[in-house]
Amino acid sequence: MRLFTRLAVFAAMALACVCPPQTARAQANSVEPVAHYGYIDWNSMRVIATGMGARPANAETMGQWRAMAARASVLDARRNLLEVILGVHIDSRTVVRNFVTESDTVVSTVSGVLTGSVIEETTQLEDGSFRSVVSMPLTGDLARELMPYADPLAPPPGLPENAAPVGGEQESPVLATPDDPLPAPDDPVVVLGDPVPEPDTTAAPLVVPLDADTTEAEPAGETTGLVIDARDLEFQPSMRPELHGPDGLLYPGPNVDEDTALNRGYVRYYQDLSQAQSSDMAGGSPLTVTAASLAEGDQGALMLDPEDAARLDQALAEPGNYLDSCNVVIVF
Repeated sequence: MRLFTRLAVFAAMALACVCPPQTARAQANSVEPVAHYGYIDWNSMRVIATGMGARPANAETMGQWRAMAARASVLDARRNLLEVILGVHIDSRTVVRNFVTESDTVVSTVSGVLTGSVIEETTQLEDGSFRSVVSMPLTGDLARELMPYADPLAPPPGLPENAAPVGGEQESPVLATPDDPLPAPDDPVVVLGDPVPEPDTTAAPLVVPLDADTTEAEPAGETTGLVIDARDLEFQPSMRPELHGPDGLLYPGPNVDEDTALNRGYVRYYQDLSQAQSSDMAGGSPLTVTAASLAEGDQGALMLDPEDAARLDQALAEPGNYLDSCNVVIVF
């Protein structure tokens, strides 16, 4: 219980550093802690991790050890970020880590994608060590690497012959060596004696833009999205959840816009119904339904009653409908 409390506090503090206060409060209950070094934010569809870099004993100058320790903290954070990603549910049956036991392909490909992770902050601590926070979206490049594994019949994506697996045991904090590369010029490094920069509360929250490709607004009265209330069920968020009716799978359907799904996400998650209904993903006139149960006890799949399923079947018959456009929000 004490460990869970500490993890919850860590997640809330990390969210406060990267989001305005009101956004942090709204998302606080949508985070899934992973060990002691990171978490999954299902509301913004991001993974976040922290890392430490100790002051090296063999550095020749103060400037050298600061740069080396800062760089080590970023490397440690990115290794921890990989561990967070390995715990992500791709769909209702698949966790990324499942494939590591069969092949190192996932670790190799995802490790390459980690170069695109964002360094949110690098801070020097009182003992001279450094702490870094890094993050990246579950959408975009990472989704393109992971989503082929959602279909057990699809072969794993190919890799270059020289792709090397990354993983194994890790130590934290990481002690840099003189041969380690110094931070790139754009890596934020807090220099000893400089004041730690205050979080930029004017910055936009870490949420992937939902309406980057929106066209004209939907006509008044036309359904713009789907909100599913699953709060009374033991639902487990994933990158590609399933929605079923009595006759089978409703979402994601065969005509779902894959580019939209990968770039923006198949769904968005909330824990507040009113926020979900007013979200950009749901649009101005969403249909709200209550999930009847988990589909065959699967925590990542929801079952609708026959009447609601029939309404979705009717929507799916129309081209360019809100389901094929991935305008789906789940409240859990």
